[in-house]
Amino acid sequence: MGGFGSGRKGRGGYVAEQVASILVLATQRSLSLRFPVHRQLSVDGRSVDLAWTPCHFGGHRPWFLCPRCRRRAGRLFLLGAEIGCRRCFRLSYECQREVPHERAIRREQKIRVRLGGGHSILDPLPPKPKGMHWRTYAQCAERIAQGGADITKGWEDAYSRR
Repeated sequence: MGGFGSGRKGRGGYVAEQVASILVLATQRSLSLRFPVHRQLSVDGRSVDLAWTPCHFGGHRPWFLCPRCRRRAGRLFLLGAEIGCRRCFRLSYECQREVPHERAIRREQKIRVRLGGGHSILDPLPPKPKGMHWRTYAQCAERIAQGGADITKGWEDAYSRR
């Protein structure tokens, strides 16, 4: 099995969940950032500007201003020694790289866990959890049945092209 960066490449080269995080030290107008560079903590504090927008029910919401494109962003990423937003680094989320049958499997697993079962799509339908309405349980069971059909169709499509 491959390591970091191996596997399918979709839009962009990296997945947002695989990029390093940033330590934040807040001031009134800007943030001082500390982040690991090449597996060592770099203490050279870089500054990122903030923008504030009013909220509908009062108060203000802070946003990062991307150092590369100056767009507002709720989250910044660290790639190598560079800081930027998801658009600048062309990052995608793992779910955006999934093929349809993988998406159907993930959806079905999520419903099964919600019903108190495991992640295996081969297990029988879990019993109705205490406190869940029968109508909700029936909707979950219907989604699992539809998901099974989507998974089968996806597998057929994927393997018929080969």
